[in-house]
Amino acid sequence: MAKGYSVGELKLYKRQWEYEVRKNRGLIPEDRLRGKPLSPIEDIVVEVLSIPDGDKRAFEKLDKLYEIHLWLGYEEEIFNSLGYLTVMAAMRYTRLSVKLADIIYQLNWHFADPKNVPMGKNEVRRVKNSIEHLETIGHFAGEFNRDIPVIKVVCRNLQNFHYLAILYRKRDIEQKVVSALHSVKKACLTTYEKGEKRFLKGSEIVDETTESILLELEKERPSWKSIVINLKKSLNSTKDRA
Repeated sequence: MAKGYSVGELKLYKRQWEYEVRKNRGLIPEDRLRGKPLSPIEDIVVEVLSIPDGDKRAFEKLDKLYEIHLWLGYEEEIFNSLGYLTVMAAMRYTRLSVKLADIIYQLNWHFADPKNVPMGKNEVRRVKNSIEHLETIGHFAGEFNRDIPVIKVVCRNLQNFHYLAILYRKRDIEQKVVSALHSVKKACLTTYEKGEKRFLKGSEIVDETTESILLELEKERPSWKSIVINLKKSLNSTKDRA
């Protein structure tokens, strides 16, 4: 961004880069590369991005995506589509990012009881993907958009995933949450030009969430010592750079 590219050029290069990464990772089926029409779920994502920010029609379509997941499944396709939607929304939409951050967590609401709703490897992977999506939204909000409402909703839902990790005794999910919080805080403290102020209000919101999680971890999962140490390091990072 410091090289003087226009917004349109940045968006174009971003889309091209994302497409190449997905293609190289095998995330785009061969029939899609040959021009297969969009699926209904992908069509919803495209429609959401074509609607002005804050328009209730976009929120209704996201709710429809949630209902499809709730009643019909399509987990893999929905979570793959969320990756693209997350990046594009985080770049330019504030209200949509807030709604999207909530939907991302809601797609995991069914994990309410380890005895009745077990979490297998695929489910753990999707939970981690959800946390990564929240991290992406928070990163853009902290580093570029400096948007307090988005930082707040991202932190709130990261803490929800923390509760999920505690409930299911999933240390790797907790580590993912801690890593995401640290990434968002680091983004808030980024500066590109001499004299530019850091987004301290954003980092303070992250710190409040981190402190809350730290207290709960020390009480509920004292054996997760390395995670506790990382949380304390993250809290000290603002003082070190002040």
